[in-house]
Amino acid sequence: MVNDIRRVNFATSGVESLNENSKYLNRNHKKTIKICTYAITTFALFFIVVVYFKNQTNVNDINSSTLSAIEETSLMNKEIAHLKEILKKYKTKINEDNEYGYEKNDNINGDDEDGEQELLLMLHKYLKNKSNSNKIDSFDINNNESNKNRSNENIDQTNILSQKLETMHDNIKYASKFFKYMKEYNKEYKNIDEQLKRFENFKTTYMKVKKHNEMVGKNGITYVQKVNQFSDFSKEEFDNYFKKLLPISHDLKTKHVVPLKTHLDDNKIKPKEDVLSYPEHRDYREWDILLPPKDQGMCGSCWAFASVANYEALFAKKYAILPISFSEQQVVDCSSDNFGCDGGHPFLSFLYFLNNGVCFGDQYEYKAHDDFFCLSYRCGYKGRLKKIGNAYPYELIMALNEVGPITVNVGVSDEFVLYSGGIFEGPCSPELNHSVLLVGYGKVKKSLAFEDSHTNVDSNLIKKYKENIKENDDDFLYYWIIRNSWSSAWGEGGYIRIKRNKLGDDIFCGIGIDVFFPLL
Repeated sequence: MVNDIRRVNFATSGVESLNENSKYLNRNHKKTIKICTYAITTFALFFIVVVYFKNQTNVNDINSSTLSAIEETSLMNKEIAHLKEILKKYKTKINEDNEYGYEKNDNINGDDEDGEQELLLMLHKYLKNKSNSNKIDSFDINNNESNKNRSNENIDQTNILSQKLETMHDNIKYASKFFKYMKEYNKEYKNIDEQLKRFENFKTTYMKVKKHNEMVGKNGITYVQKVNQFSDFSKEEFDNYFKKLLPISHDLKTKHVVPLKTHLDDNKIKPKEDVLSYPEHRDYREWDILLPPKDQGMCGSCWAFASVANYEALFAKKYAILPISFSEQQVVDCSSDNFGCDGGHPFLSFLYFLNNGVCFGDQYEYKAHDDFFCLSYRCGYKGRLKKIGNAYPYELIMALNEVGPITVNVGVSDEFVLYSGGIFEGPCSPELNHSVLLVGYGKVKKSLAFEDSHTNVDSNLIKKYKENIKENDDDFLYYWIIRNSWSSAWGEGGYIRIKRNKLGDDIFCGIGIDVFFPLL
């Protein structure tokens, strides 16, 4: 019985003990669940934070790499918006330029939708090429630090492209003019890099022309400028094109040259001071013995064009006929003493005429480059000359009156090349690097420097000139009339008026140092 009671008591206490243990375990279980819940929640939040920052880093990297992988056929939206904005702005500047007549080139001034499209294409290609050249390989997602560095590099490249685009923003007002210039002068460039270089050359020249024309009438400036076929040349190309003319030995001159006074009759020879007895004006353009100015192109054959033009004029004058074209290409190809498109001298051309004759132009047409073979055998009639004449500086006016047009060499400068109209007063090159045909002389009141039938200068520039000169400035300007070989689109219908002194013996721009002409 006692044992039974004990077992009962034990059982009761055991149950109570088990109940207590169960409660304890339940509390610990709940506590564990809470701890696990907190741990899971904390981990989840941490994971979300990590994923968020990871995504931000990846987005930055992706955005940066996007610029270096611009789709080949389209610009980015931001760039398109920017280009549209700046294309609107340049029209205002164009209108301002036209208002003041900075250039006579109507084909280069003014609006041009094609020019705008060309500009967009040029900038597109430029941005794409720059992007491709700086393209960065796909980023490594396992290397956050590397990705950050690449992102910074891409941002730097973006800034560089942005700066380039801003530079183009500054130049935008010249872009349409540049593409019109390309069309007008048939300019073609091998790639976008060359096109951009040519654009910079053109822009520099255009700004120079603009600055010069703003000063016309001031500080003795009596001529205006405009852009032309040489306006996209670099300084090196300009120097290479206008090379120093070949030297002529004293022995050759002594052997073949007849001085002007020997050629003329005694009653026509006048002392230096008597040249003023000749007419104040002589212009062989009025005699119908000159063909329209020809174009030597990019071949350095001015010496051939000057000598052939001289022969054409004196041939027409002697036989009282309209001028006939003779062949410059024959002289370029066949005159072995000259260097073809790499330069020569008019005297050596006349020496070739003396020994071989010169073909008609349609029998040996001009190509603006050297041919390997001389093809003069194809010619029928060949014009010939008897002697080669020359004159001293103080005899130029006499030679023009007694002989006719004569060949002279001049020192061409950048300013000479850009001449458009008026009376050119320099500066000139100290070296004789270009051959031309002297066809006359004259004088004009300074206030009437642009009042010439052959001048086609913008009326706004003439107005500016008259406003800038002194009202009572009636000083006379004395000038030579020179025919060039850069087409009738250059200068005053292919001609230039260059200042001289009253007697014509001041050798301005080298005129008078080398003077030759054919004697038929």
